[in-house]
Amino acid sequence: MKKTTIGILTIVILLTGCITNKSEKEKNETSKSKSEKTIDDNILIKKKVKKFKITEESMVGNWYVVASNPNPVYHNKILVGGDYISFFPNGVIKETKDFVNRVSVETGKYIIDTNNNEVTIMFNELHNKWRQLSAGKALEFYWVNTELNFENDLNTVYIKKGSGEWNMYSKKKIDMDKIDIINSVDAMELQPGIKYKITKKTPLMESNTYTGSITPYYIKSGSFIEIISKKEVNGFIWYHANIPSVNKKGWIKSIALFGQDIQKVTN
Repeated sequence: MKKTTIGILTIVILLTGCITNKSEKEKNETSKSKSEKTIDDNILIKKKVKKFKITEESMVGNWYVVASNPNPVYHNKILVGGDYISFFPNGVIKETKDFVNRVSVETGKYIIDTNNNEVTIMFNELHNKWRQLSAGKALEFYWVNTELNFENDLNTVYIKKGSGEWNMYSKKKIDMDKIDIINSVDAMELQPGIKYKITKKTPLMESNTYTGSITPYYIKSGSFIEIISKKEVNGFIWYHANIPSVNKKGWIKSIALFGQDIQKVTN
């Protein structure tokens, strides 16, 4: 009887040991599986948060603006007319603008900051800052006139032609031959005796000299300006203007009007 009891106890102990070993084995395998999964998840997370890093060559190419105009005909589409910005490998940049009656090409230089993916663009006293977001997408976020101490925050998206991002956007061709000359005014071509509407805050100077430009009055966006006379000073075009809404007269430097949708106002 004792032998039988001992035999049964031995079998129970062996079975219990097997079950325990099996349970521990399953637990270890489950723990290992979870550990491996966690490692894999961490790898995936790291891959997802990996940020684009600008290089000396990544900005080289032709960049076109994405329209922010709320009109669905243009909104969030790449404008593929004659306006674009070209970055070259040697730090040279060229901005091409297609006006109604001429094409303008302005040359400047740019400097890349690899620490924060930023590019500083310089056209004489006009400086812009871009941040490259990916191989084919960049954001122009700042503009300053270093001579007039006039600055403005921007939120303009540019896409590089031929990039992967280029193929993701719809395109809208701007045909300058079909644009109404009456309502498309070159900032260099304002005429005395004509009233115009400006679309950005614009500095109005006391005179067209350095001392007269130190403390400007800022004309509000959407205001009307009446051109009294036009004068060239040290290679720059200045407009003597009247601002009817505030009964002020002063001088506007033509470069302060660049990038605005200036419209001729008919009486």
